[in-house]
Amino acid sequence: MNRFLAALIFGTVASLLWELDFDEILRFYILLPFFIALFKPLYLPEHLLGFVIGMVFTFGGILPILVGTVILIGCYLVYKTAMGFKSLFIQRN
Repeated sequence: MNRFLAALIFGTVASLLWELDFDEILRFYILLPFFIALFKPLYLPEHLLGFVIGMVFTFGGILPILVGTVILIGCYLVYKTAMGFKSLFIQRN
């Protein structure tokens, strides 16, 4: 539930930034999940659902699904790459 709410808030804030014409902030805000994906898995379905529901009022149904899917695939790749590098440098006993 917390993951869904976090993605819902993220999508709603992104929609508000778009509606209020804060494009320069939105360019960097939309990259925030990729930074967080270095530490936490953000590729789960509840993230996509919250993101889409948060943006559906502004952008309709299709565009948030497409953008959210691209973001989730990118977050998956970032997370798995970061965990791969982490396992190279940290030995398990």
